[in-house]
Amino acid sequence: MIYLQPQYRTTSGEILNVISNNGQQLGYLVYLFKDKEDLYILGHLDEVGEKQNYIDLIIRFISGLKDACGTKEDPFVRIQCGGEQIDLQKMMKEQENEE
Repeated sequence: MIYLQPQYRTTSGEILNVISNNGQQLGYLVYLFKDKEDLYILGHLDEVGEKQNYIDLIIRFISGLKDACGTKEDPFVRIQCGGEQIDLQKMMKEQENEE
């Protein structure tokens, strides 16, 4: 199990640590926004064994973040797990089609 723990926040973004249930830092998630069309999300997870949990957590987080920011466009998303690029945009579209 993993969760996001805030590290630093400004009016235009936030840095979140990805933490395991035993308190170990496994990665990070950063988001920045300028206005309703500019939302950038960057993240990295070191622990490959938590990849699916990370993806599930981030997809829900991005969905809520888009609603909170009022973003209509898809945000720029760059997520990696153990150095491997994850195509989160494709996964998000597949999940929307299933619903």
